Amino acid sequence: MKNRLVGLDTNVLIYYFEQNPQFGNASKGIFDKLSDQSLSAVTGSIAVVEILAHRILSKKDAKEMEDKLFDVPNLIILELNREIATEAARIRREHKFSLPDSIQLATALDAKAQLFITNDENLKKFKELKIIMLSQFNNRLTDHL
Repeated sequence: MKNRLVGLDTNVLIYYFEQNPQFGNASKGIFDKLSDQSLSAVTGSIAVVEILAHRILSKKDAKEMEDKLFDVPNLIILELNREIATEAARIRREHKFSLPDSIQLATALDAKAQLFITNDENLKKFKELKIIMLSQFNNRLTDHL
């Protein structure tokens, strides 16, 4: 399979790094595909904020988490620029999603991701991008790309 680009919601990253008992294995499947270069992913810089603020971390733990995030192979972390910001504002206005979700969706659109992987059922209402639930992704990868 060719290297495909997907958008990743922050929750997928959190599940992986925290080894979430319910969703950790599903997110690990995505990270395995990133490591073997069968997949590339994009996420917004808002993910850095959400991950490092997600729970109480010591300064040392926060730095280690930051380093791990930026060391993920084939993961592009896009900065919030004017185009992404204005698109996120439009998405938030039209769909009433949270600001972080709107930024993540705008980032995926800007990067021309083929789909967006999340665990947030509410985002399935967004029809401008193919939205895949984390549990569905690993089961039928080739169906989605």
